[in-house]
Amino acid sequence: MYHNRDVDFYILNSDIAPEWFKLLGRKMEVVNSTIRSVHIDKELFESYKTGPHINYASYFRFFATEVVESDRVLYLDSDIIVTGELATLFEIDLKGYSIGAV
Repeated sequence: MYHNRDVDFYILNSDIAPEWFKLLGRKMEVVNSTIRSVHIDKELFESYKTGPHINYASYFRFFATEVVESDRVLYLDSDIIVTGELATLFEIDLKGYSIGAV
């Protein structure tokens, strides 16, 4: 994390305690970054297909651009380990496409 500064993190969730965000928020201040909770009501996803390897939270990513007010959004799954600068990904020219995926 120390090689990424001035980053605004938005955690899409339905049940993470506010205390967790407060604790992590204090740690993020060291790198001039913020972390915000974006609460999404899990009841909105009751009709979505789920299974052993996919739960309702897996669908949150599809609504990231609707719940995060920003010109660009870089979505990273929770199991991603970042070892370099996020700016490298964030600044990729999408050539008019609305989404880039790996």
